[in-house]
Amino acid sequence: MYDLRLWNNYPSCADEEGAKRFIELIKKYPGCCDTVWLTTLSGWPALADHKKESDRILPIAALFREAGVDVSLQFACTLGHGVAHTGVDRTGLFADGEPEYMFGPNGERADYSFCWYGEKFRKYFAETAKLYARLMPKTVWLDDDLRTTNHLPAEHGCFCESCIARFNKKWNTSFTREELVHEINYGDLVWRERWIEQTKDGIRSFSAMIAKAILEVSPDSVMAVEY
Repeated sequence: MYDLRLWNNYPSCADEEGAKRFIELIKKYPGCCDTVWLTTLSGWPALADHKKESDRILPIAALFREAGVDVSLQFACTLGHGVAHTGVDRTGLFADGEPEYMFGPNGERADYSFCWYGEKFRKYFAETAKLYARLMPKTVWLDDDLRTTNHLPAEHGCFCESCIARFNKKWNTSFTREELVHEINYGDLVWRERWIEQTKDGIRSFSAMIAKAILEVSPDSVMAVEY
């Protein structure tokens, strides 16, 4: 199977005419492309912008399907790529105040990465997922920023106040961020194991939330993660 990711700003799928030209190339060289990935807008713009973009690419998806080419979807970002995302649109996350940022072990805030447990962040992502799920994608790819590391300046996440409080509540402790980081690195191994489990649960539940939102609209879609 040959899959081709088409960023939405590429001429090959920027509009319906571009898609038609690309389909002609696929027909000219049979077997060169079985599936195309269409992508969401990058960053976290207003939901109205996601709605407009998903409306725009719906007929493009239909053109590929009519030509016998499967259509998949890629989220251009999930938790965010940290400083690599500097300058992208975040207005959708600021509709009702600031979002839940990701923090690193030294208290460094990643302005372009966000906590997987954040209720506001999750709600925004679920609504975004439902808009794009209308494409009825074969596969939904979550971008490779769905990870705990390299969300610079947060080297490893998430150590926000909410995550620290969550950990303390579960284990009946009163660690500060500094104390918890010390225990994770130098203390009894049980604290490292418990912290790793919390981060795994955060990634797992965030991913499940997205999957649920997608499958409510497109029950035959398959979920996947870039690596």
